[in-house]
Amino acid sequence: MRDLSIGPTLATYMSAVTTKKRVVVVTGGANGIGEAICREFVHNEHAIVVCGDLDQKKGEALARLFDPDSFVFVQVDCGKREDCERLVETAVEHFGGVDVLVNNVGVQFDDGTPIHQLEESVWDKVLDINLKSYFRCSKYAIKHMLDSGRGGAIVMLASVQGLQSQPGIPAYASTKGAILSLTRQLGVEYAAKGIRVNAVCPGTIGTDLVKNLIISRGGKLEDAAEPYPMKRIGRPEEVAHAVSFLASEKASFITGTSLTVDGGIMALGGWANHA
Repeated sequence: MRDLSIGPTLATYMSAVTTKKRVVVVTGGANGIGEAICREFVHNEHAIVVCGDLDQKKGEALARLFDPDSFVFVQVDCGKREDCERLVETAVEHFGGVDVLVNNVGVQFDDGTPIHQLEESVWDKVLDINLKSYFRCSKYAIKHMLDSGRGGAIVMLASVQGLQSQPGIPAYASTKGAILSLTRQLGVEYAAKGIRVNAVCPGTIGTDLVKNLIISRGGKLEDAAEPYPMKRIGRPEEVAHAVSFLASEKASFITGTSLTVDGGIMALGGWANHA
């Protein structure tokens, strides 16, 4: 009888295909939510992460926690085109491509400034980092996803500020609304090519930056939590879980949309009634 078993060469090839680690690029990955996303993909998803951030000290400290075969830190300024391109090319050159892009980097330099007092240079800087880096990194990553023929996933970090706003953050809120629109556009544009694009909209998340900001304004974490139906603010890892889900095959029929991770505050009507 003819042996119908898979030969060793084919069996080895199939095993390699099924066990290939995904390559994930994360912008703004050295701190806060970005750090939690990096940890989620390395520890829980067993992926290879290429982390880009301006904070070299924190990025290198994070790199020391991981196997160099699973994590690479690249110091980049995501407000610069060449740095966005270099970050994606690092993933391609070192690990053969990009399977997942997480556009996470974000700044809020316009905090508390109404638009009639806002310097144009501040507006430009916020848009360059928060929005234009998403365009640039997506542009470079999508090219490689198309060339590989494997498709891929992109997850954008937007915000509840893109759904409902409050005074004093005209540039930041504008970028978050634009990110949601860009997510829908790219989701439609590349759906037939096997590239899914989705966004996550976090509410108030207890990063060190947010905690320090609340305290510097004379507030308390309990006060920040009060408007939320769950009576607490979120944890960075809770956002990371949502990002991981949208990047996974469990979300294979989801594209062009956003997932709100906000303890129910948007369902309540946001913070408008508590201003």
